Amino acid sequence: MQTDKSNWLKKVSSAQNNQELSNIYDNWSQEYDESVLSFGYNPPAVINGLVGRFIQSTDANILDAGVGTGMVGELLSILGYTNLVGIDLSLGMLERARKKQVYQDLRQMVLGQPLDFPDNAFDAVVSAGTFSANHAPPESFDEFIRIVKPQGLIIVAIRVDVAYYIDAIRGKMNTFEK
Repeated sequence: MQTDKSNWLKKVSSAQNNQELSNIYDNWSQEYDESVLSFGYNPPAVINGLVGRFIQSTDANILDAGVGTGMVGELLSILGYTNLVGIDLSLGMLERARKKQVYQDLRQMVLGQPLDFPDNAFDAVVSAGTFSANHAPPESFDEFIRIVKPQGLIIVAIRVDVAYYIDAIRGKMNTFEK
């Protein structure tokens, strides 16, 4: 299993563009959950703990940005959250998320590009493990700010050891806080 993990992680970290990255995730989608759980992937649980603590209303409109196979939404639905929307680059991942039947809407979109949502559409945006090499760029936060309601939340789990641009993300956060 360690070899499988290494192969998939090498592939996604060496993708040259969004189309190549999407294709890799399409191919990985059928075994993704089992694969990442086998090496201790826990961002969905972290995200859910924070949502449960800071978002009291289970009717809140929540965008799962980089939804993957829907691991975050599956856990959120267990906590009673019902208004979940997911976006992802990979159609294969979106299909897996769709099978979990917890999202009101699932769409293919690319983080770092304009998102097809109106201003102030969501009470929160959550994103687990999406900010890493060749994935969502720091500019994604500009769109998150636009589509989250005033006083809304952006909850992101980022492994600083794989997000080589963590300083750029911290810079964005500092700007938003000011």
